[in-house]
Amino acid sequence: MAINHEIEGKFTVSSIDFQKLIRHFNIERVKAGVQTNYYFDTINHSLLHHHWAMRVRNYGDHFELTIKSPLEEGLQEINEIITSEEFSNRNTKHIITKDSIKEKLRSIDVIPSDINFVATLTTYRRSLKYLDGELFFDESHYNGIIDYEIEYEVNDTIESANAKLIALFKEVGIANYSKSDSKMRRAILTKKA
Repeated sequence: MAINHEIEGKFTVSSIDFQKLIRHFNIERVKAGVQTNYYFDTINHSLLHHHWAMRVRNYGDHFELTIKSPLEEGLQEINEIITSEEFSNRNTKHIITKDSIKEKLRSIDVIPSDINFVATLTTYRRSLKYLDGELFFDESHYNGIIDYEIEYEVNDTIESANAKLIALFKEVGIANYSKSDSKMRRAILTKKA
């Protein structure tokens, strides 16, 4: 089990402005890594209502189960490596086998057996070190939608991350951007019934 503290600013931009940023950093030729996220929640979206996220991410040679929950500043991530057998058929009785995950879910009165697969989102990601953090360029595909998000992960505050992103946008000439919802929220709330 690994526990991380994630602090990041996140904004959605247009496809044109996304390409402008890619050119600004001269990373057009950098091949984007691919991340496929499988999201899980209860049928009445208990995790979303608590501003939590639960996903399994396919890294090719292994899978990682992650639960994200809000902290005073940023998010706490609990990550557990799971096998392809545990992930087969996206059956949560095989996925949620780790006590750390079960305990975390029970802390908000969610019964692990009530968790179900709810959505998939695939991200093509480029990244680079920028100032005192890491900048991510995400093109995400889900439910017939493609969106473009810039994330800036730092070690200090979300306010600082957002201010540095806004300063970057101003420098590059980007005037239209909006704060991003989580990828899980976007994938679930745009899913057709």
